[in-house]
Amino acid sequence: LALLRPSGPVLIVQAGGSPLTLETLARASGQLAAALGSRELAHGLDAALLRLATAMRDRAEEMPDDGVMAEALGVDLEAIRATRRLASGDLVGLLDLAIPLSACVATHDITLKLQELALLDDPHDEDLRAALGDLAACMGLQLGDLEEQMMHLVDLSDLKSQFSLPLAVLNAAITELSGRYKCVSNEREHRDAWTRHLRQRQLAIVESLRARAAGTFDSEEVLTVYATARDEVLTVEPDTSWFTMYDDLPDSIMDERIEQWIEERLPAAAPGLALDLTVTEVRLCNGASLRDFWTRFSPVLSAWVHAPHTSTSGAVREAWSDPYTCRESFLVRARDHGWLDFRTLDDSQIARWLAVDGVWPADRAADSDCTAWGIDADSVVSAEERAKAERLEQQRRRAQIAFAGATMSALKEGYADLAAAVASRVGEAVALKQVSATEAELGTMEPAKPSGGMGGGSGKKPLQSPENSMSDDQKLAVGLIGELWAREWLRVRHDLESVDESNWVSGYRDSVLNTSGGLDSLGYDFIVARKSHTLYYEVKASTGDPLRFEMGPTEIGAAQRWKSDRDHRYRILYISYVGDPARMSVTLLANPFSARAVGKFRPVGKGSVVYEFDPT
Repeated sequence: LALLRPSGPVLIVQAGGSPLTLETLARASGQLAAALGSRELAHGLDAALLRLATAMRDRAEEMPDDGVMAEALGVDLEAIRATRRLASGDLVGLLDLAIPLSACVATHDITLKLQELALLDDPHDEDLRAALGDLAACMGLQLGDLEEQMMHLVDLSDLKSQFSLPLAVLNAAITELSGRYKCVSNEREHRDAWTRHLRQRQLAIVESLRARAAGTFDSEEVLTVYATARDEVLTVEPDTSWFTMYDDLPDSIMDERIEQWIEERLPAAAPGLALDLTVTEVRLCNGASLRDFWTRFSPVLSAWVHAPHTSTSGAVREAWSDPYTCRESFLVRARDHGWLDFRTLDDSQIARWLAVDGVWPADRAADSDCTAWGIDADSVVSAEERAKAERLEQQRRRAQIAFAGATMSALKEGYADLAAAVASRVGEAVALKQVSATEAELGTMEPAKPSGGMGGGSGKKPLQSPENSMSDDQKLAVGLIGELWAREWLRVRHDLESVDESNWVSGYRDSVLNTSGGLDSLGYDFIVARKSHTLYYEVKASTGDPLRFEMGPTEIGAAQRWKSDRDHRYRILYISYVGDPARMSVTLLANPFSARAVGKFRPVGKGSVVYEFDPT
């Protein structure tokens, strides 16, 4: 006989070699009461069991039904039923999750019995115990152990974790239960894993795409299909069947999905000539060639389109009319249309691709000799000198920046030169030889006082940012230099072969890597996908060390979105003295909205927020 106590343990009563009877239990009422923790129940148990024994003497049944028990105990029948419901309540509560568990680990008959009990308004306690006991036995457990493991489970996800049920097995069982349950889904986890996988494979995917499009390039056909697919790599959707099939998403399955997508977007064509350089290498070569081409040809084409006798299209005239203001759009067009991605280009090939794009006269060869264009050298010199003089004056007024003791252009067309200058000085950067993954220890910042102005209530005179007096072009150039230093820091920190478009996501990267698709609206500048989590880095750069940085709305939104700091980790890379390689310093800061950053940053100002901090 097993009696379930309120606290859960089970009391086993044995009668030795003789049969266990109600009279035997009556004689043991004192011990039963003590075992149940209520000695005062002894007399009541004795009397109740004896009355039941008397009532059952003339009956063939071995167990009293509820009517017999109510009559023997002198209580209403409903009271007996209420007591049974109370005693069986915990077991009834287990049924909902016990059914899918049984469908995974037990026999069909046990599952069917549990389903039948779940349909009853008031299942008998002994039937519940028998069915759940059979389930427990299939799992090598006692009923009490099974109940203890299940009593705190809330949903199917809890059930899966508690009993280490494979997701595919659980969902197959749920499907067999004909709609009572909804399949467990790992959608959020798998989408995160897929996004990280795509980013890690991004360049390899682009390499596969360009290998398939090489024949189209060699035929000098429009590369729209290739360029579109290339720019959509990070937006490829996962297979939704994964969500209910896999506990951990295998790399091989994700790679199969990538191959399927590549085949759909860009079916394999006839094999063409092999590509000699990687996409990163060829873009760098062609970017430099394209800038050189523009420098040599723009004075001639500018004078030619302004000549009275010239007849050409409006697109060609617009492209070359003002070579300086149109240069960046010219480079963007080449990157976006994809023809920088395949083979190194000479002047003739560049001219032919410009003609395909509609910005080069189709009947003209790539000849920088002005006589080939029917104009004289004086008109070329005049146009060139005029444009240069105007441009130099503009640069002197508002578009220069100092780096490593040299004065350089801060305009967008000078970004490649800035990138080359930073690369040439990497060896002088002490900060890149002491890279640490540890976040800076920050002191607690007192809240800003209403009368404290920009300095808040710390009592310290606020440090003014050197960028306050800079032009917009100069500020943007400082940001670029900061990201170039950050790029090197991340390469060392994460032991990356290079930091390319799969990691560098801001708009600056397009000008340096000759890519397209960089965005300044993401709220971060770099992303590093690890196997278990993703890191997002927002770079804050200064030519000084003001111990403060500004966050715009998208950056604040991203930082708040990932403030839990688990699968997605947002960090600030604060880089000081970016114009001086020897003094340049990188400080890794926690997400200002994370729990660990509470009290460590003080917001200053309105709109975009400036945060101060105090290194200890």
